[in-house]
Amino acid sequence: MTKQNNIPTLRFPEFTGEWELKQLGEEISFLSGYAFNSSYMLNEPSKYQLIKMSNVYKNELRLDRNPTFWSTLHDKHMDFLLNSGDTVLTLTGTVGKEDYGYSVMINESDKYLLNQRLVRLREKRNKTTNSFISYLISHERFLFHFFANSKGGTGNQSNVSTEDLKSMQLLLPTLPEQTKIATFLTAVDERLNQLKQKKTLLEQYKKGVMQKIFDQEIRFKDDDGNEFPEWEEKELGDVSDVIMGQSPDSRSYNTEGIGELLIQGNADLSDRKSNPRNWTSEPTKKCKIGDVILTVRAPVGSVAKSVHNACIGRGVCSIRNNKKSNIGFLYQFLLSYEPKWVRLEQGSTFTAVSGSDIRTILIELPCITEQTKIVNFLTAIDEKINGCNNLISKTEAYKKGLLQQMFV
Repeated sequence: MTKQNNIPTLRFPEFTGEWELKQLGEEISFLSGYAFNSSYMLNEPSKYQLIKMSNVYKNELRLDRNPTFWSTLHDKHMDFLLNSGDTVLTLTGTVGKEDYGYSVMINESDKYLLNQRLVRLREKRNKTTNSFISYLISHERFLFHFFANSKGGTGNQSNVSTEDLKSMQLLLPTLPEQTKIATFLTAVDERLNQLKQKKTLLEQYKKGVMQKIFDQEIRFKDDDGNEFPEWEEKELGDVSDVIMGQSPDSRSYNTEGIGELLIQGNADLSDRKSNPRNWTSEPTKKCKIGDVILTVRAPVGSVAKSVHNACIGRGVCSIRNNKKSNIGFLYQFLLSYEPKWVRLEQGSTFTAVSGSDIRTILIELPCITEQTKIVNFLTAIDEKINGCNNLISKTEAYKKGLLQQMFV
């Protein structure tokens, strides 16, 4: 079915008729955040936490990001105490960027206070529902109008005012249809949250068991049930080939697929794989498929597997196994080592580690057979985590498609 007039593409069969154009200020209750006095803010947990711009990040409530607390409420603060079901929206960002307009629904009452540069959205009786509002403002049509109303502020700051939000006009369905849409999308979100929670638990489990393996609190046995030999301390450079990257002439960079893929730094690594964006017609140092890629300049220590034969720039190095080591074991070891890199970083404004730093890292190495068993065990957990990632991506794409089709 194609979209006609003011009717969504995808609709529950019991609803007919066009959606009506409404002014948001008439349908939704808006409240701008309060400028709480910074001298009374607390760094230690207290009864209330302030919800600031940094806590509403990429449409997630991130209470761990620069947390700030408040102990005692006065009458003037009461309106800014958030309720379960309220949606908060960030109003300030950077000119030319979409690093604001993030929103999140609050799931607890009487715990959070709304700070300045955010706005609270709450349902109006017999007009809107909280859950529908949350989906409405994450829709691309709302965001189009949101950024169109953005105005420059101090420096390169950009802002959207609460008054501009109130004056925005969008097509809205009847209250029963709002409820039906929100209930359906909430079920999709619940599935998404379950997958994310499962992924988090698997990552926590892997982190814990990996630590015990490399501390040798957990040991494997051979197929006959016999113990393997003791691990031997080696330098990383003795059991692998460390190839430091060398950037080619910048004039040879291109995005047209000419020459060889170029891995330059952390931006070219994602999901623990190499994902280069540029090519070079004059490759210098190279990595092979299966090598471990390690970032050697700020930030130092990010690890990924190379899925390309590529040129490596000076922001990375490749680590290749030799006959003494299993590349999968080296990869898992370097994952466990990621938090320790800060001790080796050099410089204050642009941190880096040298080839010597990397080659002299001490590694406890089991025999090849035990390395293989360890790799198989940890890789099986990685595959489960990747499976969750794939399901999360598919569910997010499914939800995005629903939002596009269920709203006008």
